[in-house]
Amino acid sequence: MIRDPLNRSIAIDDITQTDLPGALELDRGPDDPKSANVFPANAPPEQESDSWMMQQACRDAAAWRDVRLNVNLSPREFEEGSIVARLKKLGDITKLNLEIIESSYIRKPEEIGPVLDEIRALGVQIWLDDFGTGHSSLSHLLHFDLDGVKIPSTFVKGVAGSKRSRAITKGIIDLAHDLGLQVIAEGVERDEQVAALRDLRCEYIQGFFFSRPMAAEQLGDVLQSL
Repeated sequence: MIRDPLNRSIAIDDITQTDLPGALELDRGPDDPKSANVFPANAPPEQESDSWMMQQACRDAAAWRDVRLNVNLSPREFEEGSIVARLKKLGDITKLNLEIIESSYIRKPEEIGPVLDEIRALGVQIWLDDFGTGHSSLSHLLHFDLDGVKIPSTFVKGVAGSKRSRAITKGIIDLAHDLGLQVIAEGVERDEQVAALRDLRCEYIQGFFFSRPMAAEQLGDVLQSL
């Protein structure tokens, strides 16, 4: 799932199974370019920070069974140099997946590797978001230990009808699997996209195909009904 600043969720569905998604994602906040930049009037100031998002994710993970939560981690968390210490204060974080954009690596790549190793040692997974859109995606796979990559909707949009899009998507999935990484395809909305991605052995999809945004409370009710 993706939770936006209005506390709604979008599904990440496991297309190798028939159950509900095994992962959630929380959006970054008001200064993220992908964000809607709209918060409830009574939102606490800390809701605008990555720390608040991670705290909320941990609370939700404790309440929801068999669900992992993906949280977008902004570059500033590395710049401030306190991400590991913050994670250690959150309690059980073993259901968290942290998504990092490529610019996080580019700024100080020599310092990122040890930090990622510390984070993964805590039981948290590290995912590379928007793989293939940055300056040095392949070098990241060579130098950093990751758990998964996300294929951007730019490639996924035409996976069912464009030979070029399908070839690029297949190449990313095959490379990721050869390295022992999992894959999430973003922006999936249609049956034919799901069929194509399943044929290419992509594990997870993210997008409106499975679900439109829903309140966190709704998701909790759905999970309890299983």
